[in-house]
Amino acid sequence: GVVMLGDNTFCNCASLEKVALPASVESISDKSFSGCPSLKTIEIDEDNGRYVMDGSMLMSKDRTILYKSIDLGLKTVEIPSSVSIIWNRAFNAASKLEKVVLPENLKRIGSYAFGGCISLCGIELPEGLTVIDDHAFSSCSALESIEIPEGVDTVKEGTFDSCTALKYVTL
Repeated sequence: GVVMLGDNTFCNCASLEKVALPASVESISDKSFSGCPSLKTIEIDEDNGRYVMDGSMLMSKDRTILYKSIDLGLKTVEIPSSVSIIWNRAFNAASKLEKVVLPENLKRIGSYAFGGCISLCGIELPEGLTVIDDHAFSSCSALESIEIPEGVDTVKEGTFDSCTALKYVTL
């Protein structure tokens, strides 16, 4: 069976609604489902040792890594407390997302994790956060303020690129 879904596997498949993944899948690129606005369901074979769905979130089996959140048009999302890493492009281009509640034990926000979330205006970064990868919040054009917790030691390039409403930053 299929072991890997590479970059752009289903890129811009605008009508794609459902994907069923076999137990054999061990690797899913962060760009596998880019540009799939109709995607509402990812089913994971229960024998898959690496991935699990938790509601609309594709996660590691132990639920510590959030790989992808299916954009169901939600305005508010609360990320489970078990998550310590939000993977690259996890919420990329979730255009209606306004508020995200992050878990206290979150350590890393991946590249483009919230990039293009044009309605995002409320996000409080937890004290345990240490790394914000490149372009994590790029093009979040409704974001007006952000406070970077003291524990963050790395904010990579382009993190707030094109955040046109950003007025206040506390480092």
